[in-house]
Amino acid sequence: MQIFEILTALSHLSLQCELPLHFSQSRLLTDYYNLIKEFGGEQHSRHDHHDGGWKAIGLITSGGDVYTDKLIPGKPFLETPAMGMCPYIKEILTKLPGSKRRVRLMFLEPGSVIKWHRDKTDTLDGAISSRFYITIITKFKIVFIILKNILLMQIYEF
Repeated sequence: MQIFEILTALSHLSLQCELPLHFSQSRLLTDYYNLIKEFGGEQHSRHDHHDGGWKAIGLITSGGDVYTDKLIPGKPFLETPAMGMCPYIKEILTKLPGSKRRVRLMFLEPGSVIKWHRDKTDTLDGAISSRFYITIITKFKIVFIILKNILLMQIYEF
């Protein structure tokens, strides 16, 4: 167990908040199915973080390639061709303030597991980025945990 996990659990620190945003499930699903049909998704680049069923389609990536899932030094973050196939997701993103770096449609195949991991660029003191999660399709059996906080994510909620 990492030191920040212990501190988070002991302090009851919550790093989540629900934003007063609402989305159209049917429009999100339309974008989702368009992207899956065209691109299918590639395995997440960090194979030590999952058992093989975690996949992603890049919408904004380092260099603008749909299947690039990590920072490439010297390559700016650009919209990928996939972004052009999801107008509603693009509309949502333009409403969120700030620059967008890595934006991905991520999905987990049935029965797959994302292992506990920590992303090195996420810090409490650096405040260089935020993460937003919009659930498009889920099952009530799914458990999503961020720093010991269990999130019961509803469809189209952060």
